[in-house]
Formats: sequence, C-alpha cells, structure tokens
Amino acid sequence: MILITTMIWGTAFVAQKAAMDAGVGPFTFISVRFFIGGCVTMLAAPLFTRGIGFRVLFNVGTVKAGIICGFVLFAGGSLQQVGMQYTTAGKAGFLTALYVVFVPLAALFLRRKPRIWVWPGMVLAVTGTYFLCVTEGFSINPGDAYIILSAVFFAGHILVIDRFAPGHDGIALSSVQFFTVSAVAAVFMLTTETPSISMIMTGALPILYTGVMSSGVAYTLQVKAQKITAPAVAAILFSMESVFAALADYLINRQGFSERELIGCVLVLSAVVVSQLPDYKIK
Repeated sequence: MILITTMIWGTAFVAQKAAMDAGVGPFTFISVRFFIGGCVTMLAAPLFTRGIGFRVLFNVGTVKAGIICGFVLFAGGSLQQVGMQYTTAGKAGFLTALYVVFVPLAALFLRRKPRIWVWPGMVLAVTGTYFLCVTEGFSINPGDAYIILSAVFFAGHILVIDRFAPGHDGIALSSVQFFTVSAVAAVFMLTTETPSISMIMTGALPILYTGVMSSGVAYTLQVKAQKITAPAVAAILFSMESVFAALADYLINRQGFSERELIGCVLVLSAVVVSQLPDYKIK
C-alpha cells in the first residue's frame, strides 16, 4: 500500500507541472485540488469508521487540530507549487524528499538528541543538493529554492501531524486540513490571480488526478498502511516517491537528468535512506 501511495505521489509531480504549463495559477490549483481532496476524504470516512457518526469524527478538537495542520500544509504546498513553475517534476521530487532529513534535525529545536544517522544523512543531502541545484556559476534556480523551502514546511507538517494524530481520527483530521488549505489558498487566489472556469478547465485532468488520487486515495492508503508498518520502514519506502517522480517525468515528458544532476539524485536518495536507518546499541 505504501509503494502504491508513493507511485501516486510521485506521478503527481508531473500532473502539478502540467497544470502550471497549462496556465493554471498555483493558488488556483491548490485551492481546487485540496477542495476535491477534502470531499473525497470526507466521503471515505464512513468506510473506515463504521458506526461512528460525523459529529463524533468532526468534533471541536479535531477541527482545531486540522486547521493548524492545514496552515502548515498550505505553506509547504504553495511554495512547492510556485517552485514547479521554474523546475522539472523529477528534480522537484528529489528536493521535496529532503523533508525526511529535516524532520530529525527539528529534534534539535525540541531539545531532543538527534539520532546518529542524521549527521551523515545531512552531509549526503547537502552534497546531493549542490550537484542537483547549483550550476557552474554558483547560482540556484529560483524554483529549486522554493522546493527546498517547501520541504522545510513539509517537515513541520509531519511534526504537527505527529502531535495531533494520536488523539484524533486520521481521516477526519485530513479532511479538515484539506478544506483549510483550500480556503487559505482561495484567499490568495482571489487577491493575486484572476481565476476563471476556463482556466480551471484547461488543467482539469491534473487537478482531478491530484485531488482524487494524490490527496484522497493516497492519504487513505497511507493511514491504513502505517497502522501495520514500522515508522522507520515506512519513511524509507516513502522516499521512493522521488524515484517515481523522476521515472514519470522521463516517460511522460522525456525530461531526463544531466550526469551532474543524476549524481545529485543518487546522493539525495541515499541521504533520505541513511537518515532513517535504525540505531543499534552495542552490548
């Protein structure tokens, strides 16, 4: 189920890029996409919570937690979508995967001792990002910078989900956060863009794919899978999202990597895996 989820999320990068190329504004795309995702997830709630009414699922505590998660998810999602205008889908997939490395580093700010594998993971991540993003003139594509910054917020999103998920229904929490993202994005859409039905229709297929599959179906599979999968194993499997993004970008858009960028991809993926290796105590 996790591998299916990563396939959906990985190919979603190509859909996001296609929507930007079709002229859909980033905030318009986010608002409509997450509204569809919220509807799909909410409709799926009774399938996994039989006998529990909506009043119990969507209580005041869950709504408050979902709103907080939604604001953080909006920050990460909007930065990623803006960055997609200036970079390739394959590169965006690898740079977004850096959030797996950033999560353990956040332990420093929470006064928790980071695991020993975080440090070699950071070295690999920084080196890989250099090969992947920095040109010979020591300049970084603005899109790559946006994607890296979005990975920081996605790491924060994982932390707030970790904080609130144990006390709330996962699917209900996800529905609220999706609708929150949609509402906040709608404000930016109306103030910075000129949305229209014709604009949305030009990107209808990418919007539907990311809304239904990436948000609704993939998140439901993630919730079900992580109930029976160790977190460290799940994190390593989720890193395959970047590989599927690169494969989809090549198969659909024929967009490959240079030799330098390919080295960067290998290093970033290695950083993601190494940072999640378990600690072994020597007796």
